[in-house]
Amino acid sequence: MNMRSLSGVLVVALAATLSIVTAQTSKPASSPVQAARTPAEVVANFFEAVAAGRVDDAIALMTPLPDLPPEVLEELREDFAKPLRTKPYVVGHLQIGTSAVVIVHDSSPNKHIIDLDPAYLIRRGSTWYLLPQVDEFESRWFPLDASTTKSLEELEGWFRAQRMLASE
Repeated sequence: MNMRSLSGVLVVALAATLSIVTAQTSKPASSPVQAARTPAEVVANFFEAVAAGRVDDAIALMTPLPDLPPEVLEELREDFAKPLRTKPYVVGHLQIGTSAVVIVHDSSPNKHIIDLDPAYLIRRGSTWYLLPQVDEFESRWFPLDASTTKSLEELEGWFRAQRMLASE
């Protein structure tokens, strides 16, 4: 990794860390959905809830899925109930309109491997929600309009560029 890309990653990581620290020191709200004001805070709250075994709180941070079959919801609950192998943390994010991507570093702290993963979110009203893993931003469980789909595709391109920079 060259010094220019390393300094860019560090600046993004510092900004995200400051955002998380601010979120953790602010007055807690009655639910994790209300507590999160930014996409990065939603993702940090999600991983905190999963790590603490608060499955319902983790699910509350996802986009509402009223048509989700009970067996799929149960599968999500089982996945979220499993202990995390590592402690993921937010290293950056980008927002385009009512869509955002948060970059999560998800690797063991004793390994010097950069493992970045995206978390995509959409805003409904004033609330940010995580999207479940979807293929090409299409899902039968929730509708996305053309504008949101376009924004998510642009965010995916930005994320891929960031991951390439980090691996140099």
